[in-house]
Amino acid sequence: MNFSGGTIPPQLGNLSFLVSLDISRNNFLIELPHELAHLRRLRYLNLGSIFCFMGSLPPSVCNMSNLETLWLSFNSIDGTIPAEFQSQCSLLQVLSLSMNHLTGIIPKQIGNLMMRGPTI
Repeated sequence: MNFSGGTIPPQLGNLSFLVSLDISRNNFLIELPHELAHLRRLRYLNLGSIFCFMGSLPPSVCNMSNLETLWLSFNSIDGTIPAEFQSQCSLLQVLSLSMNHLTGIIPKQIGNLMMRGPTI
């Protein structure tokens, strides 16, 4: 699916049985629609290289409590990783935050994640 130069349709949040979503390498300069947080069955989410994050890690990403893989690399995420990230994403096994502008320390709670993939 390529939305290059466009927007992420909020209707994606209506796909309640969706388990995998890869919209990486698109060129969004907008915020993620809040409706994506409705994807409760989502296990794999790749938002790498879409440049849609202006500011900190979007809280809607962690409302997807069944996420096992989360790719957020090559965006413009800045600030710190929220401490509540671990409790909201407790099934996470793979997390990629590389090539962002994160600051501060990595919360201790992140170390409690059952990661089996690439490092943070």
